[in-house]
Amino acid sequence: MKKWSPTERIGVAAAQLVCVQELEWIFREMSVSDVGIDAQIEQVTSGGATGKIIGVQIKTGASYLKETGKGLVYYGSEADLDYWAEYSLPVIMIFHNPEKKVTLWVNIDESSITRTLEAWHIVIPEDNTFDRRCKGELEQIFRAGSNHLPLRRSYRVAQVSSDEEDLLFHVGEIARNLMLDSWDRWIEGACCTHIVVLPEAFVEGLKEVRFNAMKLIVPPEFKRTECAIINLIERASDLIDEFRPRAEYIQIQKSYQGVHFYARYENPNYARDRAEHEAWSLECVGLVYELAKAANLFADLVREELDRGFLRRRGRFLVSDDFQHGCVAPQYLEGQKSRILQERGGTIVGAR
Repeated sequence: MKKWSPTERIGVAAAQLVCVQELEWIFREMSVSDVGIDAQIEQVTSGGATGKIIGVQIKTGASYLKETGKGLVYYGSEADLDYWAEYSLPVIMIFHNPEKKVTLWVNIDESSITRTLEAWHIVIPEDNTFDRRCKGELEQIFRAGSNHLPLRRSYRVAQVSSDEEDLLFHVGEIARNLMLDSWDRWIEGACCTHIVVLPEAFVEGLKEVRFNAMKLIVPPEFKRTECAIINLIERASDLIDEFRPRAEYIQIQKSYQGVHFYARYENPNYARDRAEHEAWSLECVGLVYELAKAANLFADLVREELDRGFLRRRGRFLVSDDFQHGCVAPQYLEGQKSRILQERGGTIVGAR
């Protein structure tokens, strides 16, 4: 039986409720919504429809927005942007988070988006709530109508953002794929010497990072950030390379766990094999500490050279095998940091 998810319907319903109840405008859901527009909003004044209309795309769920130092960021597709560029009406996006019961919105025009070589993104301020308080701004969009600042089609050949913005997009993807933005939710299991646990998303994310790193061209002025990226990838690779031979996949938990293979059968070498396993566990935890050092250095360099707010909200990357009894934020010594950032001869392509 095909599963039905109410998630998208919840977002549409939330947007419609605000539109009708708080803004007192007409909300029309589109019958075919997979082409980039989910609904239209028509302005009403003095009880009468004005014929002034805005196109709306609605996204439901927290996963669509990424937290950054600049605010919540949405990364969009080329297809949607090209469609909106040809659309005859102004376009806004509405984001509904069912868990927090928060609905945000943002105007889509050339001044609000940031283009990169292969994609685009837009920042949504967290106080940009879709409710009666946004009525004045929406009325301005209605008044502008077809004279709103239009989107340019074929943005791959249009003027793109600076090298700094493009690189920041890529380091954000690295942080997401290596689960740096959700570090505290999984790192305690990774530091457990009894049973080391790594999320499947981290293991698979490293594969994505390795592949994308081979394509990444870093401008010379960001050489130190490039070195920090290489170091982060290498430390994550060291951990996975050591961990995988003694781990098995646990489907229900979507994770890999170090397994006590020595205790699964009548083992004449039980004591020896147990000692080897315990030594392996300690080695893995030591590599987690090295990964934390690399993550802290990576975040520091991105804040220094690209974005002062990068992952600042989450703070330092901590490690501990028991968060109830304190934890530490591993850092490189100055000499170690200098060697990583200044004496490396490799490039991103050389990352394993």
